Amino acid sequence: MNRIVGVSEIEPAELRASLETGHPPFVIDIRDPERYRAGHIAGAVSLQPDQIDGFLTRRGPGRDRVIVVVCYHGNSSLLGAARARAHGYLDVRSLRGGMAGWSEAGLPSERGASEPLDSALLRPPVLALSRFEQTALVVAAFGFKPTYMLLSLALILWLWPRRERGLDLARYGLVAFLAGEWLCAANFSTASGSSELLEVGHQLGMVVGSALIPWGFFVLFDERVLRFTDATAPCVAVRLCKECWKRAPVSCGMHRVMLLAAPVLALVALAPLCVGVRPIDVTVPIFGTDVSYRTAFGVLLPELRAYPVGACAALAVTAVLLWRGRHGLRAAERTFFIGIGFLIFSLFRFTLIEAYRTAPVWMDFWEETTELASIVGVGVFLLAFRRQLGLWWPRRREPPRSEEPA
Repeated sequence: MNRIVGVSEIEPAELRASLETGHPPFVIDIRDPERYRAGHIAGAVSLQPDQIDGFLTRRGPGRDRVIVVVCYHGNSSLLGAARARAHGYLDVRSLRGGMAGWSEAGLPSERGASEPLDSALLRPPVLALSRFEQTALVVAAFGFKPTYMLLSLALILWLWPRRERGLDLARYGLVAFLAGEWLCAANFSTASGSSELLEVGHQLGMVVGSALIPWGFFVLFDERVLRFTDATAPCVAVRLCKECWKRAPVSCGMHRVMLLAAPVLALVALAPLCVGVRPIDVTVPIFGTDVSYRTAFGVLLPELRAYPVGACAALAVTAVLLWRGRHGLRAAERTFFIGIGFLIFSLFRFTLIEAYRTAPVWMDFWEETTELASIVGVGVFLLAFRRQLGLWWPRRREPPRSEEPA
């Protein structure tokens, strides 16, 4: 679990030795107050997990201080330590085995209640925004989001009568995307953005959309231009290869490129695993209304752990299928775009989270802006090639021809 969250652990004996030095760690005990009173490490501060953010913002020790988080068995403290790391503390650890391990090691503890703390110190930190930043957030939430949701619905209805594999995939991708965005809107309108279940549903809609829409466009391009998966016709790259592996016992240049790209992308997909999971919990005043920004572990773990692993696994299977040659192409196409869906979404969210950790408003703004640009791009592509794709569109009436004299 410590590797999944990205937090180091400290042994009870090591913590005891460091507490006796001239620069001891700052110990936070996140157990309930009753267990804290029954026995705790000397000098430990009693805080609940959701109080860590406010306390460290308003009354925390210096950034050079080592912080050790303690729970009962050493599991919840990993998540508490991740919260502390989100506030810029470089050396934050979890006590391995918790207080149970501390007691089993025969180390001393003391009884008594914690020093009373002002409740104002324990509230989530407040992030003040300029009027421009508040306006940008409102425009993104109430302008960009409904616009691309309505546009995606219009594209779904436009594609609905057409039955073709590539267009079917693109349509299903738009349906998944729209469903995910509806869940996102429902989360903020009914649960103030705090429902992890609705947010994970939003994530899955984005993942499926990120897989099916590129897959549909690839099929359209392949069937009309590339012809790589067509078993009878040489592909467009035959001018480079001179001979096609569909007609002669030669290797395929396109196949070699894909065989190299799949493992490279699988490796790139693991980039989010190198950064610890650090939740965000701040209050943002928006034109007089306090808005809570919370990115919980239940949301971050899929984005930064499960989806990168899923992308890597799918792309690794793709490489194995491609190794079989032409016989594995169709199956490799499926696993490739499954991996691409996980890859696009996880890297997109990873980039936004790490780039705008101290400015979550811009995280939301650029997410909505990117989604608007993506749906507009899909619409422009379909509109530009509507006749070639057989999509209905009113035709311009031609003027009647004049009869030529006999």
